[in-house]
Amino acid sequence: MAEAGQPLSGVLTPEPALPTSVSGCVNALELACAHVPLVVIGDTLESADELDKYSKAATWGRKAWRTLRALRGYAEAKQSGDAIGSFLTYCQKASSDSPVISSDWVVPVKSETIGNNQRFRSAKTFPVPPEVSPDGLAYMDQHIRLETGSDPAPRLHLFDDTAGPTGKI
Repeated sequence: MAEAGQPLSGVLTPEPALPTSVSGCVNALELACAHVPLVVIGDTLESADELDKYSKAATWGRKAWRTLRALRGYAEAKQSGDAIGSFLTYCQKASSDSPVISSDWVVPVKSETIGNNQRFRSAKTFPVPPEVSPDGLAYMDQHIRLETGSDPAPRLHLFDDTAGPTGKI
């Protein structure tokens, strides 16, 4: 419009579209850091770099990026009051134009047996901001499967604080 001599005022510049393709797990996390502000990525680049050495790295990266975009959609929907419940519920009930993943990828909560086993629990305990937990750690039993029953079996562990003080994941 400006080139035609008819500039618009008071109209927001649209947000650029999110990238749709990634080269691997590291790339997915880097894009999330740049484009998914409601999802806080922990210190995982070293682990993602190890995953990128496998032949399935591109597939895992695509699934991770799709998941991170869906988590963004969920967190935004929670902020606006359009989503009630968990990420799994969002994926099951969101409209067709919402970014979602298959509910088969989502593992909402493991059994109490696993949560009470210190060895298993410590493997799923990660650093979080002090606003989320005063001791700076949170048990993240909820996760997304990027691969089922494989070695390695990459996972995206998450802590849903969308209803908490940070409003983030």
